[in-house]
Amino acid sequence: MYKSFEIKNFKCFEHLKLDNLARVNLIAGKNSVGKSALLEAIYQHCDGRNPWLLSRVRALRRVELGGSSRAQSMTHLFGEFVRDFDAESRIETISDAGSQSARMMRLRLVPAGDTNGEDAGLTSDSEATHNDLWLGMPAAIEAESVNGDNKEVRRAYILNGKQVLKPPLDPNQPPHFVLPYSRGARYPIDHQEDARLLSALVKSGLASAVRHVLTSLEPRLTWLEVLHEGDIAMIHGRIDLSQPVPLVAMGDGMVRLASLILVFSKTGNGVVLLDEIENGLHYSILDKVWEAIGMAARQFKVQVFATTHSFECIEAAHRAFRGEHADELGFYRLVEIDGKIENTRYSSETLADAIETGWEVR
Repeated sequence: MYKSFEIKNFKCFEHLKLDNLARVNLIAGKNSVGKSALLEAIYQHCDGRNPWLLSRVRALRRVELGGSSRAQSMTHLFGEFVRDFDAESRIETISDAGSQSARMMRLRLVPAGDTNGEDAGLTSDSEATHNDLWLGMPAAIEAESVNGDNKEVRRAYILNGKQVLKPPLDPNQPPHFVLPYSRGARYPIDHQEDARLLSALVKSGLASAVRHVLTSLEPRLTWLEVLHEGDIAMIHGRIDLSQPVPLVAMGDGMVRLASLILVFSKTGNGVVLLDEIENGLHYSILDKVWEAIGMAARQFKVQVFATTHSFECIEAAHRAFRGEHADELGFYRLVEIDGKIENTRYSSETLADAIETGWEVR
């Protein structure tokens, strides 16, 4: 679990460091202050060996890779993520997981002509070598990952319209580097994928953990199962009725919470990123949602980073993590001061005072 996270030269951030990270971390701030960009930096960092994740971040925002040539595409892609669109500079992120050594990840653009096929993991027998780009490779994005004494450099290219990555040297990443899964109201729920995830949990005997979390919204729920209607698999729940009820019939809040908790189960020992967490959820159930998130984070040993614009969401999170779980919530507010993004971490006591007196913390 990350204890601190530092960003240099990424999007709107010249330099930002978050200390004393908790099991669940909630980030607030005005529009365009970098809340989503912070999640994107963490997303890239969690699998720093893969420079192509920048393209995946772009896809989450529903933006396709553009440019009039392959070299321009890579330059434009990298330029969108570096501060002031300066494609000649580098992006750097640093994490500290406490007892484990700090991990640093650097990203830079390698100009066209300074790359070669061997860097891409290609050989003379590769299909991609039989094209006119072999002697003049296009621009590449290079990722340098340093974890203690271990260092790895990989490059991502586009050849014939397809991505090319240097094969990983070590496929077994430490648990806290598991690739995170980002989900929010802006991303449609895949009911078939959720049914598949629950089926896997049923086989492993862990489905009861998901059901236990969902009882925070529906106390009558006694069992979860996957039933088929033709070729379509759907999650059903047993409540105090004669027949199992499709989860979708229990309300959108129940469906979204179930989908979220299933992501937690998939990302055990990893990181879950939640952009605009309150979207699609009525304020009246936010206390229950945060209680469920806390339970699931502990159950599946997941670290959570979430953003919000909602004062009700902040209040609910504070209430859900009071008492014995107070140290499991970290609250951060991003602000822009003289063109630089800075953050303030609120202790549980300071956040309580801010909420009681009506201070602006969104």
